[in-house]
Amino acid sequence: MPEPVAVNVRNRSHLIRADVELPAGGADGVVVAQGSLLGGWSLFVRDGRLTWVHNFVGLETHSVHAAAPLTPGPHLLEMRFTRTSDHQGTVELAIDGMVAGRGDVPRFTATRFSITGAGLTVGRGGGLAVCDDYAGPFPFGGRIVRVVVEVDGAPFADPEDEAAIATQ
Repeated sequence: MPEPVAVNVRNRSHLIRADVELPAGGADGVVVAQGSLLGGWSLFVRDGRLTWVHNFVGLETHSVHAAAPLTPGPHLLEMRFTRTSDHQGTVELAIDGMVAGRGDVPRFTATRFSITGAGLTVGRGGGLAVCDDYAGPFPFGGRIVRVVVEVDGAPFADPEDEAAIATQ
């Protein structure tokens, strides 16, 4: 299995698109995630509903849930984070181009996501789940055709903070 990689979405607007296929009985599980219960985010399906959760350094979580459950068959799942201020933004979930849920993120992780157990993973989370909504690795029970993560703007970097982390 390849080593997980990191994607720098911190303090940047970003879009996640996932082409998936759900079987007749439905499918739950992680579509794509980064980090762990010590900080990170996860786009997943639970009880048939698309959900996005951000874990702010293990102190608080922010979540957005689709209003309606997914139906069997192919779907385009999207999560758009729109940066509204430094380390803040709004999240919009869409299913097949239709808005399915919205929410605010008052504090988005500013330094780095915990990679304890997982960097960026597709089709499953790490052993330490990003949130209490599921237990890791929570593999996706449908078929993932493709996942694309697009980010806007220059990568966010805080050299002083990164140096402090490296010396701990």
